[in-house]
Amino acid sequence: MMNNTFRVIGIGLILMISLQASAQWNAVAGYKIRSVRETNINQLIQAFNTQQPDNSLALKDVNILHGFAVGLRYGYEYGAFELLFNKSFTRRIGDFYSFSDPDGSGRLRSNVDFYYDIKQISLGTEIGSGFVLGGSLDYDVVKYELDLDNASLRDLKSSQNTWGSTLYAGLHLANTNRISFSIRAFYQWYWDTLELGSVAEFFSLPDACDGCVDRPHMIGLSVLINNGLQ
Repeated sequence: MMNNTFRVIGIGLILMISLQASAQWNAVAGYKIRSVRETNINQLIQAFNTQQPDNSLALKDVNILHGFAVGLRYGYEYGAFELLFNKSFTRRIGDFYSFSDPDGSGRLRSNVDFYYDIKQISLGTEIGSGFVLGGSLDYDVVKYELDLDNASLRDLKSSQNTWGSTLYAGLHLANTNRISFSIRAFYQWYWDTLELGSVAEFFSLPDACDGCVDRPHMIGLSVLINNGLQ
C-alpha cells in the first residue's frame, strides 16, 4: 500500500516539474476543520455510555475534527497542483468507567481518553484563478486510541490505511506578489470501509455496531496561506 502511495507522489512531482517554466512554487500552510458524517464509531460510544450509567463524565460523540495542512503548491496559467500533508484529530474524555479486570477477579475503574486521528497525504489539482474548483486523491491513516489511567488495564491503539477522494470549491486570493490565500469548502469520502472490531472488543460491545465496519464521509472548510512568488 505504501509503495503505491509513493508512486502516486512521484508521478505528481514529475507532472509539476514538467509544466511550463512560468509556473511558480509556493509553500503552503493552514488550518482545516472537518465534520465527520455517518460514522459508526458513535454507535459504540453511545452503547458504552448506556451500559455504564454510573460514570461521572460520559464520552461525547465524534463530530468535529480540527487540524492543520502543510505542503507545496505549483501554480501555472490555468490553475495549480498541490501536494499536502494533513492531520486532523479530536479528543474525547470519559471519567470513572468500569472495565473487566484482566485476571478475571472483578471490575476496575478508570478514566478514558479517546483520540480519533486522521493523517492524510493528498495529491490535488484545481482550475481557475479567483474562484477555483478542484479535487485530490487522498491516502489516509485513521487511528483510534483509547488511553486508560489505570495501570492494570491495557490501552488500545488501532490504525488503518485507506484511499479516498476530495472535491472542493473556493477562492484563491492574492494579497501581495508573495502571499496568497485559499479558502475552500470540501467534501471527502473513502473508497473502502474501516474495521471497528478492535474498538468494539475493547468496549466489550461486539454487537453494538453494524457489522463493526465504518465508512464515514466528511464536509469541511480549509484556510491556506501560500508563500512564494504568485
